[in-house]
Amino acid sequence: MAQHLLDLAFSASKVFYETALSAKALVKATSPTVKAIEIVNSANAGVYVKGWFAASTGAVTLGTTDPDVIWFVPALKTRRILITGAGAIYPTGLVVAAVTTGGTPGVTAPTTPPGVKIVYS
Repeated sequence: MAQHLLDLAFSASKVFYETALSAKALVKATSPTVKAIEIVNSANAGVYVKGWFAASTGAVTLGTTDPDVIWFVPALKTRRILITGAGAIYPTGLVVAAVTTGGTPGVTAPTTPPGVKIVYS
C-alpha cells in the first residue's frame, strides 16, 4: 500500500491485509469505519472485491447473498480508495471476497487472487 494511505489513517486505525484474497474473509465483526482501501490486481483480466455488512463469514453465501458494496479493478491495475472525513461507517461488520464476476452471482475466485488492504477503526 502506498505510504500516504497509512499516513492519512488515524493513529488508532488497524489494517486488514490479505496478500491473496479469494475466499471470504472477515475484516471486522463489529461496525468498522473504513478510511482507505487498496486492491492490487497484478495478474487478472479484471477482479471484483465484494463486501457484505456481516459480522461473520458464515453469514455470507457467495452467489446467493447480495453484496452491499463492489469494487472493480481492471486488468493489471491497482485501485486506491481514500475516504475523506470521518470515513465510511459499515453498520454491522465487514466481510470481503474476490471474484471474477460482479453482482450477486459471481462465485469464481481469480486465478491469481488480488492483494487487499483496508485501513479501518
